[in-house]
Amino acid sequence: MRSYSRPRVFSRLVAAAAVSTVALSFSATAAWADTSTATANALNLQLGSASVVNSGTVSASNDGTQPTVTNSGSTLNLLSAQSTITAGVLAQTAVAFANGSSAACAGLIGAGGSIQIGSDGTCAVSGGGAGGITIVLPNLTTIRATAILEECFASSTGTPTAQSQFIDATVTVLGQPAVTIPVNPAPGTTQSALLLSLGLNDQSTPQPGEIKGTALSINALNTILLDVGTVNCGPNTHVVGTTSVMPTKALPVAAGFLGLMALVAVPWYRRRQRLGRA
Repeated sequence: MRSYSRPRVFSRLVAAAAVSTVALSFSATAAWADTSTATANALNLQLGSASVVNSGTVSASNDGTQPTVTNSGSTLNLLSAQSTITAGVLAQTAVAFANGSSAACAGLIGAGGSIQIGSDGTCAVSGGGAGGITIVLPNLTTIRATAILEECFASSTGTPTAQSQFIDATVTVLGQPAVTIPVNPAPGTTQSALLLSLGLNDQSTPQPGEIKGTALSINALNTILLDVGTVNCGPNTHVVGTTSVMPTKALPVAAGFLGLMALVAVPWYRRRQRLGRA
């Protein structure tokens, strides 16, 4: 059996306590912080090559440590400088959640209405009168609707999605029904009304984990170019960080523990020394 002198036992006890405390104070384990981002643009209207109305792009981003970030910007009075959209208001909102998910919603709704993005990323319309949107195009073509919106959703762990909402949407030529627009058209749907080309729910994936969608794209004889409701969600990613097992505020406790060990161990060691000399 191995034997140890008392000084060696004492020094090893103190050293072990110190090493254990320091290890607890500075050891770290991996932790995940999910990032998220989204953008929204309600309207971009051009006459030829000249920009007439652009609602601007609002964005929201979150590094995973913040509360939910929401940005809607201001779209008041932007439609007063044009005559293509004669009824309706602009709506755009981007949201970035702290859990690595993001959502956006943008487009046209009836006057007095608003949009709301829920915690699950869905976009809901409230208020605004039925048929409150009127878009007047060449060849006596008119689009009327209660809402024309595009929404998207992305997460740090799944496939991003986008869809459009055409609520009560109709296209007429000379006052007669010309095109039936479904409530949720499939991605990349194209329809024509006389010489007009209508793109519904245009979608693209600029990079993995990211999706871009536009509810309505109109090319009227290359003179009126109109994009209603353009949104972008993602890419949202996992980022590896570190978290200390013992927070900084706990370090005084660790120091106190070492001090207590010294108060107990030193008198014990000295007493053992006196007994050994007796």
